[in-house]
Amino acid sequence: MKFAQVELGKKARRRVSWSTLEGQVVECDVRIVTGAEDQQIMASAMAHVEAVAGEKNAKAGNPIYEFEVAVQGVALFSVDTENPEEKFFASPTEVREKLERDRINYIYDQQQEFQHSLSPLQREMSRNEWAEMVARVAQQAEGDPDPLGTCALSLRRSYDRTTALELLTLLRFRSSSSSQD
Repeated sequence: MKFAQVELGKKARRRVSWSTLEGQVVECDVRIVTGAEDQQIMASAMAHVEAVAGEKNAKAGNPIYEFEVAVQGVALFSVDTENPEEKFFASPTEVREKLERDRINYIYDQQQEFQHSLSPLQREMSRNEWAEMVARVAQQAEGDPDPLGTCALSLRRSYDRTTALELLTLLRFRSSSSSQD
């Protein structure tokens, strides 16, 4: 079977509520974003940053770009709670004009957390899981599947850094032990 033959259902969504500066409680649903929509959010954010700040090729790390990614995302993935086919916000301009930074980031973060919760990638690892992973990596044969293959890139980097720090600690301990002999 090809992916084009897979019957897709409605996009998953989660309810998010927040209060306005006046204290009114507002609710909308945030939905999962596809890869194409994610690309659209980033391209729209880059175009907006260039238009308002004159910065070409803005990317992660640029605070104006990161804020605009949140604005574009909130406008795209926020939907009506009763009719998920209808957008909650009319446009990114409405998001910028009606909400302040904290509420925009709150809604954006809620969606990101929801999207990550449905991801097949592991994003966290306890100390015990790290130790088990070290043992699995050490015992794997050449050509075996990568045990870290289901981990998000950020977790793989954290694993590498933690493993390197543990090795460095061990090497320092061995060095100080052998110099005392």
